[in-house]
Amino acid sequence: MGRGVGVHDVLVRDWRPVAGATAAVCVAAWAVIVWVAPQGLVLATLLTAVVVAPAVGLGLLLVTRRPGLVIGVLLVWMGTAPVVMFALSFWGDTAGTVSPMPGAGAAVVLAAGAWVWCYVPAALLAFLFPTGRLVSRRWRPVVGVMVAAAVLVQVVVALVPVDAEGGGSGPAPVVVPSWLLVPLAVVGFGGLLGGLVAAVGAVVHRYRTGGVVLRLQLRWFALGAALVPVVLLACLVSVTVLGGPSEVVLAGLGVVYVTIPAGVAIGVLRYDLYDIDRLISRTLAAALVTTLLAALFGAVVIVVGTAVGSDSAVGVAAGTLACAVVVSPLWRAAIARVDRRFYQDRYRALETMRGFVGRVRDGTAQPEEVEAALQQALADPALRVHYDVVDPSVAEDGGTSLHDPAVGDGRPGGVPVSAGGRRIATVTVGERSALRPALLQDTLQEARLALEVARLRAELRSALVDVRSSRSRLVRAGDEERRRLERDLHDGAQQRLIALGMALRHAEHGLGPDDPQRRVLDDAVGELGRAVEDLRGLAHGLRPRELDAGLPAALRALLASTPVPLDLHVTADALSDEAATTAYYVVAEAVTNALKHAQPTRLGVDVTADGTSLRVTVRDDGVGGADPSAPNSGLVGLADRVAAIGGNLAVSSPPGQGTTIQAVLSCGS
Repeated sequence: MGRGVGVHDVLVRDWRPVAGATAAVCVAAWAVIVWVAPQGLVLATLLTAVVVAPAVGLGLLLVTRRPGLVIGVLLVWMGTAPVVMFALSFWGDTAGTVSPMPGAGAAVVLAAGAWVWCYVPAALLAFLFPTGRLVSRRWRPVVGVMVAAAVLVQVVVALVPVDAEGGGSGPAPVVVPSWLLVPLAVVGFGGLLGGLVAAVGAVVHRYRTGGVVLRLQLRWFALGAALVPVVLLACLVSVTVLGGPSEVVLAGLGVVYVTIPAGVAIGVLRYDLYDIDRLISRTLAAALVTTLLAALFGAVVIVVGTAVGSDSAVGVAAGTLACAVVVSPLWRAAIARVDRRFYQDRYRALETMRGFVGRVRDGTAQPEEVEAALQQALADPALRVHYDVVDPSVAEDGGTSLHDPAVGDGRPGGVPVSAGGRRIATVTVGERSALRPALLQDTLQEARLALEVARLRAELRSALVDVRSSRSRLVRAGDEERRRLERDLHDGAQQRLIALGMALRHAEHGLGPDDPQRRVLDDAVGELGRAVEDLRGLAHGLRPRELDAGLPAALRALLASTPVPLDLHVTADALSDEAATTAYYVVAEAVTNALKHAQPTRLGVDVTADGTSLRVTVRDDGVGGADPSAPNSGLVGLADRVAAIGGNLAVSSPPGQGTTIQAVLSCGS
């Protein structure tokens, strides 16, 4: 940060010797003032503090930091020109003394128009700032005409003879008739003014065609040079009417010689030091409020003084009280008005966010859209919002990413947003927003409510995902445990009982037909058979082994012995184990409930899949009136099982119109 666009990184020319020589001329002129002028030390010290220090000092700093940039030389020239002008003037003042200084007459002639060279470096800065180059070669003639006009003004002023009141540069080195001198003056001053106007046009053209950084740099320069046209007109009027610059003009020049170097130096070296638009807006607002408060104070003092007497302190107290009452709302109103005109980016950004937050409150906009709203408000498509939530795996907010708070601000350019002492989000921005931190902070402040709601909703989604995941894990663990028990019963106890029955039957065949033990063994084998059937039923209740052959085969086996007519349509296969098992139990529970409570004459079962979801529908034409929320209803546990894998269970059972149970499951559950 802090490097200007277009500044020479590869030096095409080293301007440090030129800047040093110009600074040496400034020092020499300062010494002349101290030596020649009465009380010259006081004047030279004042010039040093107001003119030389800001312009020459910052110019030398620039040429040191950017040796290939001519801008530093122009600043040094700006600081040197007034000092040389005063030195010539004081040197020429000795022309009428008994022992004049050498060349005093020439100094008088040169000093008369030397003021023009105080404006030329400012105009050249406008043409060349901040790159040190003209916008294009087409501007070269314009610059040449302006410099030639400045030379002509210098000559014309030098040719004006002394008049009866002591005006002019007196005695003119060449007598020029007025019919020629006046047109030359018009051409010179017109060319100079035209050059200054063209300089402003160059700044405007560069601003319109420049990038973000270049525009920030030019705003700093424009802020510093804002008083130049006013001071120039005042100077022209003062020279034309009064014959020389007045004290007001000199004060204006002093201000300009501080603001321009400061604006140039900041624009080149630290254009990101402060939000320049904010600075301009607050300066104008402060000036407006100050003016209005002064007018209010004066009006109240006059009105109250007229009523109670001009010598009373009541008027001053009333004026002070009135200003204290209105200062806060007046400041807010001034900020709004000035921002709307001079800080339009901030005005538009805040209005955009206020409108969005209002729509969020009304329910016409979703808080997760805050990222798009911020991008629009700040004209920054690179802006991203990263919410601080516990679970980083949730990203259901239209592309906005989430991250763990432990990550912190490890993102380049991350701007934290906090509420209630807790960070709710981190915002990363592009170059445009990074260069204007004050505007970014104000906009994020307006968006904080939407950001907080969006984070809470993201956190809620994260918690719901975690709940669904944990329930799914529990169901999966239960299914695995039932599978293990079914396998142990089938391959362990059941096989051993079958083996024992075969052994007993073998022993039975070894006995005679009349042996009393034969009947005992036969009864024992029968009991073993019934025990095996019970184990098979128990194992089938834990997890149907038919599911190993797929859901269609398992359902056909389940519904083969249904005592009422049944229509079965299954078009789903190749499902996950969780989805197939859940669908099987939905059909089993629904059919069992219908046969037990609904007194149906016909049943229908449809199981279909569309690639992403599995739909299970069980219908009956029974008595209806089923209550899925009843405590002892098997549908309660069935709904929990369906919800555990992210599905939905719906029950429709109007009295006398049968019952329809429908479950929608994810095929990839």
